[in-house]
Amino acid sequence: MRKSTEFFFGATSQLLRGFLSITPVPLIRLLGRLFRYNETLLGFGIRYSVYRQLCSSWGDKVIVFPAAHIFKPENLKVGTAVSIHQLCYIDASGGIEIGDNVMISHGVTIMSSSHGHEQPDIPMKSQTIHVLRVTIGDDVWLGAKSTILYGVNIGRGAIVAAGAVVNRDVPPMTIVGGVPAHIIGTRESSHPDRSL
Repeated sequence: MRKSTEFFFGATSQLLRGFLSITPVPLIRLLGRLFRYNETLLGFGIRYSVYRQLCSSWGDKVIVFPAAHIFKPENLKVGTAVSIHQLCYIDASGGIEIGDNVMISHGVTIMSSSHGHEQPDIPMKSQTIHVLRVTIGDDVWLGAKSTILYGVNIGRGAIVAAGAVVNRDVPPMTIVGGVPAHIIGTRESSHPDRSL
C-alpha cells in the first residue's frame, strides 16, 4: 500500500509541476487557495506543488497539512523533510528560512514582521511595518501553538515548547518554553544504552 501511495504522490507531483511551470502566478495562488483545506492525497500533492512554485526554495518531502496559511511565500525558503501542520500561520514578509527535518506543530505562528509603535501621536496601524528575517535551523521542533517573532534565530536541534512566545534567539540543542520563552533545558547528545 505504501509503495502505491508513494508512486501516486510522486506521479501526481511531477504532472502538477509540469502544469504549474507554465501557469501564471495568479492562477497558481488560486489553486493553492482552492486546495488549502483539502484533506485528500491529491490536496497534499497540490499544496506541495503550488508552494514549490511560489516559494523562494522548497525542498523534497515537505508536507503542508490542511488549513496552513503562508503569507508572502516568495520570501520563504524551506528545506527537506519539513512538516507544516494544521492551522499554522507563516508571515514571510521579512524573509524566513527553515532548515531540514523541521517539525512545525499545529497552530504555530511564525512572524517576520511587526507593527511600529514608536510614535504615540500616530495610530499604530498607520505606522511603519518592521521586517526582520527569521531563521530556523535543522532538526528543530516547534511545539503546538508556539509563536516565533520577527528577527529570531533558532539553532539546530532546538525545541520550542507548546505555547511559548519566542522573542530572542534560541541556542542550538536547547529547550525553551514560557512567555517570553526562556531556556528550560538542553538536549542530551548521547543516546541511552538500549541493549539491555
